Amino acid sequence: MHDNVLWAAIREGKTAGQLQVIDVDADRRLDSVVAHPGGCQELVVCEDGSLATTGADGTIRFWKLTKNGNKIIRLDSTLKKHERPLKSLAISSNGLWIAAVDDQSRLLVYDLSNSRLVHRSELSEQGGASIEPKSGRVAFSPNNRYLCASGAGQTCAVFETDGFRRLS
Repeated sequence: MHDNVLWAAIREGKTAGQLQVIDVDADRRLDSVVAHPGGCQELVVCEDGSLATTGADGTIRFWKLTKNGNKIIRLDSTLKKHERPLKSLAISSNGLWIAAVDDQSRLLVYDLSNSRLVHRSELSEQGGASIEPKSGRVAFSPNNRYLCASGAGQTCAVFETDGFRRLS
């Protein structure tokens, strides 16, 4: 694990879509790669020190640093491309699931052991149509029993992770 590094995901501007790793002690960028053309929307550090990112291209990708910590390596496990840009990302602390919310307020949950989509839900009462802003947030509870996701507007939904039944 590399304790003195900071990961940065660039959403907009001339370097949109870049994933950067910065040496905090030396105050310098160690490496940068294009992670998601059009913008890297979110990054999450996994328990093992690897990283998951999502972006405007509708993919979830996984990354790690080389052993000496100065280069970013893209791992082979990229989840199937979604048809819409993904805005938010969360990984369960037990490493079983990764969840994302797209720009149309849809929740997607994948099983990390086989990269399969195990749950998909509309979070917006209007099905995501013409609601602004097109954003969302997603988080697992500390005990991994629940998943909370919000879509556009004020909609928030809570799901049990055992079967992903919607509670509210």
